[in-house]
Amino acid sequence: MQQSESSKSNNKSNDLKLRTKISKEKIGPKHYRPYTVSFNNKDGGKTVINKYAKGSNKFKFSNQAKSLSNNKSEEQTNEELENFEFDFELSDNYESNNPKTANYRQKQDKLAANWKAVLDDIYNSILDNEVMPDNPSCFNCDSIATLKCLDCGPKIFYCNNCFNHFHNKINLFHYCIYLDNYQFNSNEIKLPQLCVGKCEHPVSKILTVFLKGWFYIQIPTCEGIIESLIKNRLFPASPCNPTLAFSFDVFDMYYQLLFEAQVSHLAFCKVLEAFQYQQNINRNIYSLFISAFHKYLGFKSKLQADLRKYYESESDNNFECPACPQPNENNITTIISFDGNFQLRRLKSSGNSCEDRLVNDRFIISEEFFSNWVSNNQSFCNNKLQKDKKIDITSCESNFKAADQLRSFNKSKFLDDTGIFGSTCRHGVPLKFLNLKKMGERYILAECLIDNFRHKFSNSDQKFIFLYDIACSFHAHISKSNNPLHLYQDRFKWAVSIFHAYAHTPSCQKIYHPRTIDSIGLTDGESLERLWSYLGKFVNITKYMKSNHRLDILGMALEHIYQKSIKRLANNLLKRFKNAQKVEKDSLEKLAAFEQQYQMTFQLIEEIIQKQKEHEYSFKNNLKSEDAYFEALMEFNTVNNNISKTNNDKKLEILEKKRLNALKKIENFELKLNILESHRWNPMDSKYSNYLVNYCINQLNIIINKLRNERNEYSFKTAYLYDKDHKGTKISTKIKISSANSISKINQLISRYNDTRNLLPPQQQANYPLALIKEVLNNQSTFWISLDVNTNADTQIPQIVIYNAIQKFYNLHRSKEEQNILKTEITRLVDFWTKQKQQIENVIAKLEKKNSIYYYLKIELQKTNTNLKNSQYMYNKIFEDNDLSNSNQIIESEDIEEFENVIEEEFDSGDNEEEYFENDNEEDVEEDVENFEEDFDEYFINN
Repeated sequence: MQQSESSKSNNKSNDLKLRTKISKEKIGPKHYRPYTVSFNNKDGGKTVINKYAKGSNKFKFSNQAKSLSNNKSEEQTNEELENFEFDFELSDNYESNNPKTANYRQKQDKLAANWKAVLDDIYNSILDNEVMPDNPSCFNCDSIATLKCLDCGPKIFYCNNCFNHFHNKINLFHYCIYLDNYQFNSNEIKLPQLCVGKCEHPVSKILTVFLKGWFYIQIPTCEGIIESLIKNRLFPASPCNPTLAFSFDVFDMYYQLLFEAQVSHLAFCKVLEAFQYQQNINRNIYSLFISAFHKYLGFKSKLQADLRKYYESESDNNFECPACPQPNENNITTIISFDGNFQLRRLKSSGNSCEDRLVNDRFIISEEFFSNWVSNNQSFCNNKLQKDKKIDITSCESNFKAADQLRSFNKSKFLDDTGIFGSTCRHGVPLKFLNLKKMGERYILAECLIDNFRHKFSNSDQKFIFLYDIACSFHAHISKSNNPLHLYQDRFKWAVSIFHAYAHTPSCQKIYHPRTIDSIGLTDGESLERLWSYLGKFVNITKYMKSNHRLDILGMALEHIYQKSIKRLANNLLKRFKNAQKVEKDSLEKLAAFEQQYQMTFQLIEEIIQKQKEHEYSFKNNLKSEDAYFEALMEFNTVNNNISKTNNDKKLEILEKKRLNALKKIENFELKLNILESHRWNPMDSKYSNYLVNYCINQLNIIINKLRNERNEYSFKTAYLYDKDHKGTKISTKIKISSANSISKINQLISRYNDTRNLLPPQQQANYPLALIKEVLNNQSTFWISLDVNTNADTQIPQIVIYNAIQKFYNLHRSKEEQNILKTEITRLVDFWTKQKQQIENVIAKLEKKNSIYYYLKIELQKTNTNLKNSQYMYNKIFEDNDLSNSNQIIESEDIEEFENVIEEEFDSGDNEEEYFENDNEEDVEEDVENFEEDFDEYFINN
């Protein structure tokens, strides 16, 4: 006993010394930041001091901080709290002292100087290029020139005869100007007839839109006007007697602008009009362009589908992502994310569609299929489509609007389509999506997709891990015996996406946080959020479209991002492998430090995790009868106190119901415990002090977690309200009202916290500081520091250390899983491209060159060759560098970029599509690529 008391006193004295050291170091609002550190390539090693700030104001630079702290011996003791970070003033010449930043600055200075040296020469050359020489002669016959061709080359002049000779059957759409009046040659262009004979055909006059400008053409209708236009690579603007046509180059250019830069139809039409301002052609092409381009998308989608049918047999039954487990494999686990998007709405005033969808339903499931599925599976929706039956709401899911099924019935009289609901694999490859027609986010949407995947992977040994923002409530819903998916729930695991996990209660996170689940690796579940950031740019374009037109645009956007994802899949697997090795190495280092300083072995961490689970279960599901009885008595007393303080009739009515319910609970417990009503416990009696302490500690922990959530929500709202982006009055008012509601909730929780704290003995109160609104709202205040520094009663280790040890323990296991998963995936990806290459080669060998699909298959073969060689290179990188975590070698992104350059030179497929992120220097590459693909993967792993 004496030893234990002395050890406790020593621990308390050490704790007191630790706090005094922290206070001497002046840890205050600007210095305390235990968790938030950036780990992406661009901002690696920087501690976040204000995550809502812009640029360098967001970070303090830990590399410089370490160099400064090494010069001060007294600061070495601060390592006792592993994740505590201290702020240092940045010197003015930091940028010049940083080699990476200085090198970049030198490059930019040199580039600016080189441009400055040649700008005047470029300007003078542009002016000289427009000067007409005196009496220019025809470059072919040396006679006096009358025209200048702007497309044939610089200083190329023609006489009338030579111009007709060189521009009669070829170079038809060159721009030429007359030398006497500088007017464009506006003569109509006659296209050669397609038939070989000397027969005569009627000639149609059509206005044709090219990227260079607009031209009136005379086209012989040898095979009909439509066929003649198509064979001249011109697309008719109307199906009957067209008077306007667009070149295929115009549509191909707009296809890239639409799906890469989200340029609207109207903006592109204005650009086309700008190219013909000197031709004096007055024609409104907007509505015709929309209609014709929509049909062009339909043909493009049909071509892609037909192309796949040539080399993909129906028996293949491939999963959309080639790196994920396939339906023909056994003992596999497929990871899929779900989420809804309510930005992609469509106004009811846009009208109804007059035609069917033209783009295939590879990604967006047709409304007819979904309606048939609902009618054939009525058991799925019996409990969800009735307004008067409310689904059970847990304490966790009540924070999410998506979990409120009654809210999904709210309809806007201005909206027809309210959004889309979709799924992706763990690599972010789009899978299946549903259009939301006059409905909110319902469970039946996820059930439909799960049923679809269950049929695709029909074997009982094929498991799933589903990540969903409200996975906790959805799991409870699926677990009901009357749910048809209940029969298959042994094949399902559930997880909450990692960013949304922080809005769930700690008890929920212990079960559904992705870092606590086996076989999931470092999957974050936020791939749909990244996809929404891309599709969100189509909001202003699609909300005024007809229903089917909107779905076709979104369907082609998904096809576009799918092709990009598949193209970069091998590169992303290598980046994930590199990240997993970094996480493993970091976790091992931190866990070794914890073991050295606090004797936190792996066995001790596992015991703590197990105790937390047992405590959570006993507290929530199997509370001892006496403790549960005492809790009911405290609830009864609390309600009585609130009744005495309330004068509002409605509130009194609600409180009276709560009082009667609490009284029923008390009477039931008294029957079980054989306690007479006359001997009912008095919770404030000293002989029940142990029950009171346990009750207060449990209640305080619950209130603290709620305070954290409300504080975070309030901080997010205020930061969003006062950032640099402009917001309208309506949005600002909503945010202010919501922030005021958060403050009201925080004040209520503070009142409950302080009242409960006052019930504890003075010794116990020391572990729970007094809560003030100013302290609670500041996440760097001494209030939160004290709660984090508090030592655990069982282990005598600070809570913050236990928290980080458990976090690193889970990260270590998940990073090892991730590496094993990635090795399997890169092998599967190489096999996929090898098989597809062989299939295409077999098809090409059977086809003749005259076959219409032959050319497209050759292009597809070249792309497949590129993807195969890329995958093989990444495969070798992953397996050659298998021991990266045991050495200091790091795979640099420059290796990947160098290989991509070699690939592009070696396989020139004629495909003009550039990489999704195109940059001029390494810093920009890191800023775009790493922020997009690794911010969630790395930042939230470590936070």
